Amino acid sequence: MTDVRLDHLYRETTKWDASAAWWMALGFSMVEQWGEEPHRAGKLQRDEASVVLAEVDPSTQPAGSVFLATSDIEAVATRAGVEVVDTHWGTRMVSVTDPDGRTYNFEPSNQVAEQ
Repeated sequence: MTDVRLDHLYRETTKWDASAAWWMALGFSMVEQWGEEPHRAGKLQRDEASVVLAEVDPSTQPAGSVFLATSDIEAVATRAGVEVVDTHWGTRMVSVTDPDGRTYNFEPSNQVAEQ
């Protein structure tokens, strides 16, 4: 059986400074940051919980997703009946949608640790 663990919550924001401050007020620390305005992103961490915050254009509706890490991305793709795709941030990913229309993303465990 393929192992799967929760890796991080991904959240987009049109209000970068306020959103980052909000997470930090909840006890998270910004452990990594990349990009520049208006497309900043960063990883916030508190204990075992991780949030990746990404700045998006104010004209868009911010989205979010849950990222799960797996030891066998190919097995997840086969079970879900989808293809593994290469992301623009340098990982491989499988996206699946539940019956209520929510998207979940799986990435290989070794690639998630490198982000």
